[in-house]
Amino acid sequence: MKEAEDLEHLFFKCEFSEDVWDRVKERAKINYIHVSWDNTVRDLIEANNGNNIGSVVRRLCFAASVYSIWHERNFRAFRDVRREVTDVVSTVFETVKMKLMSLTVKNSNAVREVESDWAIVCRKSK
Repeated sequence: MKEAEDLEHLFFKCEFSEDVWDRVKERAKINYIHVSWDNTVRDLIEANNGNNIGSVVRRLCFAASVYSIWHERNFRAFRDVRREVTDVVSTVFETVKMKLMSLTVKNSNAVREVESDWAIVCRKSK
């Protein structure tokens, strides 16, 4: 029997997407251990750290993960094309890296740490 396809299944009960999200969370230093869409979104909102670089990275990772998992779901459903978890995770990471490199940020220890973690160089404000 095929499970209902809803947010909970697509992002938390599906083994594939759970694996993608777990790998992304680790890289983004997201420490929430939730198994529901509502709780994860709530925590991302409540952990409102303004526009500090860590908060930006977490939000970018979440958005890129949601988009990439949904994109993968559509390819599987409508084109019968399947990618591996590592391919989807790589897509998420490349998306986040490109967005981070396009931002203009203040030079700080946190920014330098993100640059090191993601192997990028951000544009700095003067």
